[in-house]
Amino acid sequence: MARAVRAWWAIYGDAVVQRGHVTETEGWQFMSILKKVRGAQGEYREDDHTDDVAYSALAAESAAREVERE
Repeated sequence: MARAVRAWWAIYGDAVVQRGHVTETEGWQFMSILKKVRGAQGEYREDDHTDDVAYSALAAESAAREVERE
């Protein structure tokens, strides 16, 4: 978990601090990063990859909604 948090924070941290909150899209991106970190730990688990794809798709849907609201 610590690796996932550090990776997510490196990507999104400045924007979160500036904005003052985490977006839904950033939440889905965190879940995707979590699966990537878990997958990098060595042992193959199919759900690391299938879940990552699903979280990326959910992030894309969320990002599209965020743009529509602007």
